[in-house]
This record gives sequence, C-alpha cells and structure tokens, in this order.
Amino acid sequence: MPKLSILMPTYNGAEFLAEQVDSILAQDDADFELIIIDDGSSDGTDDLSRQHAQLDRRIKVLPSKGNKGQNARLAELLGVASGEYVAVSDQDDIWARDRNSRLFEAMDGRPTAFGRSELIDRNGQPLGKTLLDALNLSYSNERRLQAIFDPMFSAHAMITKREAFNVASLSSALPFDWLIALDSMFSGGVAYVDDAVVFHRIHGGNQVNKIKTSIDRLTTSQIRNAICFQTPDRVKLWLTLDYLGRSSVIPRERSKAFSELAAHAYSAWFSYWRPFRHDGGLNKALKENLLQYAGGPSDFVMFSRRIDALTDVLISPSIAAEIFRQIKRK
Repeated sequence: MPKLSILMPTYNGAEFLAEQVDSILAQDDADFELIIIDDGSSDGTDDLSRQHAQLDRRIKVLPSKGNKGQNARLAELLGVASGEYVAVSDQDDIWARDRNSRLFEAMDGRPTAFGRSELIDRNGQPLGKTLLDALNLSYSNERRLQAIFDPMFSAHAMITKREAFNVASLSSALPFDWLIALDSMFSGGVAYVDDAVVFHRIHGGNQVNKIKTSIDRLTTSQIRNAICFQTPDRVKLWLTLDYLGRSSVIPRERSKAFSELAAHAYSAWFSYWRPFRHDGGLNKALKENLLQYAGGPSDFVMFSRRIDALTDVLISPSIAAEIFRQIKRK
C-alpha cells in the first residue's frame, strides 16, 4: 500500500499534462500512487494519461464516460485511493521536487499540511506573487478564526490524512479544500510551509473570471437581498457552520456546538424579515462559542468585527422601502 494517493481529475488538459505528471514522478519521496480520471476531454488528454501509465506502474487511469464535474470525479478517485494520505493535483501545475517530503515533515502528527503556491504564467515564468497574494490574503496559525471567513487553502498545495478527507466536502456549495482544512483545523490542526511547494499555472483555460454584474441585470429581489440581508456573506458563514456541525471528522462536542450555531444563524438571518429585527443573541453566541479557537487577540478582534458587520441591521425598514421604490422606478 502506498503512503500517498495523488488524485488527478483531468479535462482538456493535454497542453500542460506531461509537465505536471513529470514533476510528480520526480518527487524525492517516491512512495505514492497517481490515480487519474478524465471528465470527457476532447483534446486527447485521456490518451496522453494512458501513455504515461504505460511508462510508470505508479500511475493508474480509471475508465470514465461523460462529464460529471471535478468534485464528482474526485469522489470517484477517493473511492479507490489506497494511501494513508491524500493529495489532489491540478493538471497544469508544476510541483516542486520536494513538495511531498516538505509537507510530510511539517505535519508532525497533524492531519493536514499545506504550503505556498507561487504563480506562473502559461510558459512557466514566475509572476512574482503567490496565490494568497493574488487573493489579498495571508496565512498564519494565529489567524484561525479568519479562516472561517476566507478560503485560503488550496488542494493542489495540500496533503491530508485519508481519514480526515471528508467526502461530504465534495458535495458542498463551498470550496472542498477550504472545508477539508477547516475540518483539520478544528480537530488535529493544520501545518503551514511558508515556502513554494507548487508552481500554480495561470492561463486562459483555468482562470476564474470575475463576473461583473450591473444593477440592470439584477432583479428587484436580488438587489433587496443584497442591500438588506447581506445574503452572500451570511449564507457563506451559515453553510460553513452547518458543514462543521455535520462533520464526521471533528470531535462530536465541537460539531454539536457548530450545529447549534448554524441553527441559530438560520433562524436569525433567513426567517421572514428577521434581518430588520434583533439578532436573537447570535452575535454573542458566535463570539462566546468561538473565542476558544482564536489564534490570538488580533485574530479575535478581526473575527468580532466581521461578526458585528454580519449581525448588525444595516438599514432601517423605512429607508429600505424608499430604496425599493427607487429600484422599481428604474
């Protein structure tokens, strides 16, 4: 049985696949299996994967049909993984030769470790910043509560114990790698390697384009929700609390506390017109229950400010009514 199972779902990735597979095969810790599954490529990606599998017995290519999406394919890969640890590989990155050994060394008994992702262009040239830089984020073990709000963990730069890779994360609306890291953070901990372990390629085929939405493209209901209910951020936090409340990875007493907070948030935020009324003690409950997980005073101050912003009433009903009338006249 290999120590590490590397999971690689592919889709139209023939251009960069060979370079990534070569970087995986060159790892200084060679105790791994690389399992690949294609998701309906039309550029010969699957054939290229099978050619690589003929050259190295550590590579396995699973049969597949149709297009199911990345998370569904990851669930299939996870189902056949035999390693004690799991890593997820993008099809177009380049791994540092000591990626896996550095992450294993950092784990030191913790269920998850992740490292820095340096951005490169389609030609492999450095862009001079990290993925966290591009997201305007930074990570340290002193920012544990910030991690509840901000997805700052990338699967391509992680290794996780198989038992800590919660398959339920793959069916969530939230990023699965963020949820896996949160599972570990609230159980055995997360280790961070502040050094480049992956060179993450940015190109036209994989960039996440920002959707520019003008007011003319929004319905009155959508604008009302955005103004009055802070819907996106509240939904994200509620989904996060709900996931942690159902987690089979974190200790039961902690998951129960998260479950109760999720139920409280749902009642305070999503029952009819509740955003215009008192939060029912949600602000206090969130702070009192999660204070124990703060990485330090500054982490809790940041957390408190963001909770205040989410639980405060942003707008009075009278002002809201006037905004609605203006919207309807447009």
